[in-house]
Amino acid sequence: MRAKLITTIMIALFLASLANVVVLSVSAKTTKTYYTGSEVWVETLYDGEWWFSDGIVRGRGSVDRYTDTTTDPRRSGETTVVLNIQFNTKTGTATLWGTFTVVSVVDGGYWEGAWTGTRHADGSVSVRSEGHGRGLFEGLKFKETIEFISEGNGAISGYILESDSA
Repeated sequence: MRAKLITTIMIALFLASLANVVVLSVSAKTTKTYYTGSEVWVETLYDGEWWFSDGIVRGRGSVDRYTDTTTDPRRSGETTVVLNIQFNTKTGTATLWGTFTVVSVVDGGYWEGAWTGTRHADGSVSVRSEGHGRGLFEGLKFKETIEFISEGNGAISGYILESDSA
């Protein structure tokens, strides 16, 4: 009888320890570090391919370089952007999308990601992007918006996600 009681207690303790492991791994804390800043166009590295048909200007594979300066140095640096666009000449609106790489001012860290954007009829451009950390920033992710109110100059607002289990 005593052996059966000890076995039951051991099984219960084992199951309780498994439950704690599951709770600990699920409840890993994620920290958001907010930042703001600016993105300024520097130069076009490659014009890409452009064509026009039925009132739509299409561009694919244009490559530009920007300088990004933010309140978080991990998200500051030289940004290379690949741009694709579909511009409606009748409405003045456009859909934009592409990829990017940010080489941070923090040595050993960089970001890669994708972005989408909209050019509004008033000429302003809104961009949403998500980057994934590489090198020193492996395991980090950022999400941001960039509002361009003048050509080549944007206001950045975003956050870096950092999990304490990373």
